[in-house]
Amino acid sequence: MSKDLNEFLTRKQRIDVILKEQGWIVGDRGKIIVEVDTKQSDFRAQNYKTVSETMKNDMESKYVDYLLLDRFGAPIAIIEAKRTSRDPILAAQKQAQEYANDIKAQTGRDVFIFLSNGYEIWFWDRDHYGPRQVKGFFSQSDLERLKFQGIERKKID
Repeated sequence: MSKDLNEFLTRKQRIDVILKEQGWIVGDRGKIIVEVDTKQSDFRAQNYKTVSETMKNDMESKYVDYLLLDRFGAPIAIIEAKRTSRDPILAAQKQAQEYANDIKAQTGRDVFIFLSNGYEIWFWDRDHYGPRQVKGFFSQSDLERLKFQGIERKKID
């Protein structure tokens, strides 16, 4: 049985490490931002507010664990993390969907969703299919390619 890590430790000891393998360096705000407020950020203007900026005001807040950005700084994917003992689909899917809906309401574009407990990673392209288990997070270029393919697929339909 694997050691049960709380959500914070799952992110630091498992998810951050897996992200780094694909070129996502936590702390590089040009690519990835942690704990982004999906209610108070201006996604269209790429003005991303984090928990440290919004937790003390009285406005509604909801925080996505990770916001992944494309090479232009626009949202391309989110990651919702749960502690290692939780099923990422059961524990995170509804919450991640709410965050993605907040982003789509502002930008008019859906983002890809990853759900993870540090051991399992699920990828969800809501425009095309339900969540499916994958071996790891996708790189920025992989996500940009998938986004382009989805746009082209819509043109054909």
